[in-house]
Amino acid sequence: MKQILRFQSEQEFQSFFGQLSSAEIPDFQAVEGAGGDKGFDGISGRTAYQVYFPEEKNRSDINYITKIDTNVAKVLESKSALGLEIEHWTFVVPEDLRIEVVAHLQKKSKETGLNCTYWGATKLTELIVKHPHVQDSFPTIFLPPVRKGIGDIQDTLTAGQRPRVLTSVEIIGDDEYETRRHMITNEYHEKTRSFMRSHGTSSSAHIATDIAYKKEADAKLKELQIKKDTSDRAYALELDEINEYYDSEVERVNHEMSMRGLSASGIKDKALAKIDAQRKRAIERLKLKFGKKTGLVEE
Repeated sequence: MKQILRFQSEQEFQSFFGQLSSAEIPDFQAVEGAGGDKGFDGISGRTAYQVYFPEEKNRSDINYITKIDTNVAKVLESKSALGLEIEHWTFVVPEDLRIEVVAHLQKKSKETGLNCTYWGATKLTELIVKHPHVQDSFPTIFLPPVRKGIGDIQDTLTAGQRPRVLTSVEIIGDDEYETRRHMITNEYHEKTRSFMRSHGTSSSAHIATDIAYKKEADAKLKELQIKKDTSDRAYALELDEINEYYDSEVERVNHEMSMRGLSASGIKDKALAKIDAQRKRAIERLKLKFGKKTGLVEE
């Protein structure tokens, strides 16, 4: 899918590029009114930048190629007339270009000796991730709510969103369960041995007493197992709620990024990575709470 940054106007796109370039490139200088006259809208060292924002209906390969030819000729004229040491020319557009246009840029490089490249949606979104304050200036394009609300998800969910905690359930961790089982079994054996030391193994009461002790131990083991099963079920329910919540956040980010043509952007990747990190931390906390082994996240 072609990536597109859906700015509303050429002026908005020009403003965006000026702010981004100033933040990203230390010696970048915007050139007021240069577009259409000198073949570039900004300059940094030996690199000139040309911003081009045609209406969507005019974004054909031939129009891009025509614009490239026109402006490369102009920048070469400006280089000669003004004595500029320009070696690179970057064509800045709001979408990723087709291979035919990219090939034409390479052709112009060979013909003119000017290194011609372009920045499209993918490159621009890669750069904007590093400059949140520029994102904030264009909220309809780069979704600060995604960066602040989804990308930086914290444990400040509303009561309706936060996974429910089953406070009435007695939590029994895996290690605690094994310890309590051993204690019940050892208690049974110790009581049996104590009886045998006092009354001997031949006593008629030995069998009946052993049966009574065994029955008592089995009842305790059964009660413990029921509590452990309930604790494990509570863990599974809370784990499901955590995963359901973060799955819904992933779906929401994917949908919103798709609607804005940012499906393959660095912004989306960063937002999803933070959601994944938050999910893992939430599950680790849950495992600690329920006495599960940590370090491996449940699928």
